Amino acid sequence: MDHPFRDNFSGTGEYIANQLDIIPTPHQSYSEEELIEWLAAQIHRLLNQNRDYFFGVCYRLDLDEQKLKSILSGKHLEDPGILLAKEIIHKVKQRNHWKAYYGNRG
Repeated sequence: MDHPFRDNFSGTGEYIANQLDIIPTPHQSYSEEELIEWLAAQIHRLLNQNRDYFFGVCYRLDLDEQKLKSILSGKHLEDPGILLAKEIIHKVKQRNHWKAYYGNRG
């Protein structure tokens, strides 16, 4: 089954890098898995160096607070950076989907 936001991957990495104020930005030819790995490394760096800034970005991206707490609780087997990267990418793709949907209706 196709994911409803699959087609909205273009520009996702650049948008996320801008939101997180990360330089350099990810390479545009990154696959989604490569973007997840790149973003997870950036998330780990931010959590160690500027945790409050990272949480501010999560708030701006409207990430679910309960999901964020759950991921950071350490109860999951998967790396929290990977899980957070997946959540952020999903949220940005969702945003792109709705932006395109409502932008084409005007």
